[in-house]
Amino acid sequence: MMLQRLTLLTLFVHSSLALALYDDINDHRRWRRGGPSIPTTGVPKIDDSKVFPDGCGCKGYILPFSIYAKPGEQTVQVTLPEPEVICSNYVKKSVNPPSNSKFKLGRHAITYSYWYEGYKRDLKCFVNFTVAACECPSTRTVKATVKPGETEASVSWREPEPTCPTNPSAQNPQNTRERFSIGKHTVTYKYTHIGFRMFDVKCHVNIAVTGMLVHA
Repeated sequence: MMLQRLTLLTLFVHSSLALALYDDINDHRRWRRGGPSIPTTGVPKIDDSKVFPDGCGCKGYILPFSIYAKPGEQTVQVTLPEPEVICSNYVKKSVNPPSNSKFKLGRHAITYSYWYEGYKRDLKCFVNFTVAACECPSTRTVKATVKPGETEASVSWREPEPTCPTNPSAQNPQNTRERFSIGKHTVTYKYTHIGFRMFDVKCHVNIAVTGMLVHA
């Protein structure tokens, strides 16, 4: 009787192991890619195969542009134009460096990043610009000498145009040749720069007139 019970128990254990092994084999055949997918709630599925949705991208292209600093300035506060994107349903946007930052003289590349739900990477659009100095030419001193018997000398010079786009003042001298008495004189030109920012620029021409020595 004891031997029969041991035999039945052995057969039962072997049958259970065989059924478990059969179930494992069937599961492996049914889920060849590592088992069934486990549904998640509240967490978007990340698509690693795409950086952002199909058809999305930067809309158009912002051409590189220049912003001018006033004479003597080393930095300029810049309000940046924002690129347009084809897909506006992004969940997050960032810009580095941020708009209204101060930028030194030189070239700058600004990155706008847009994140879309369900995609691992971000869409990047760029704004490139240069901060350039608006300066007058080096101030030169034009020298002239009064001839014997005269009280004035005829002096000519070049107009000192700034290095940035400007509109000249209507009050600027209309001629670049005048007569000056003995002494030091300054001719001033005023310009207005109009662009991303507006400011006035004054450039000067120095004139030194001396008398000719008369020997007895």
